Amino acid sequence: MRRTRGVVLAWVAFLALTGAGATALGGQGTKPSRDWLAHLSLVSRPSGKITVDDSIVGETPKALSVPAGTHRIRISREGYIPYEITMAILGGEYLRITDIVLKKQPRPVR
Repeated sequence: MRRTRGVVLAWVAFLALTGAGATALGGQGTKPSRDWLAHLSLVSRPSGKITVDDSIVGETPKALSVPAGTHRIRISREGYIPYEITMAILGGEYLRITDIVLKKQPRPVR
């Protein structure tokens, strides 16, 4: 009985120290630190749908937080050529891109 209790206490301590304990024990989990997140502010003319790594996150203008690292950002609108960029952004970094101009797609010549 004592050995079982010791093993259980050791396991609980391990989970608490690794951060996995909150999720494993039914809690909310650990929130990413601010140093782990990067912050983007995107503005385009005209406004467009924003996708980050193939996931729709809203429309411009928009401020959002993403995990630090390399991301593929696309802003699109029907009838316009999409704006696409792949960028690396550091944790804690704030990046504003406010000069995005979507150009109309040329009409096919008949």
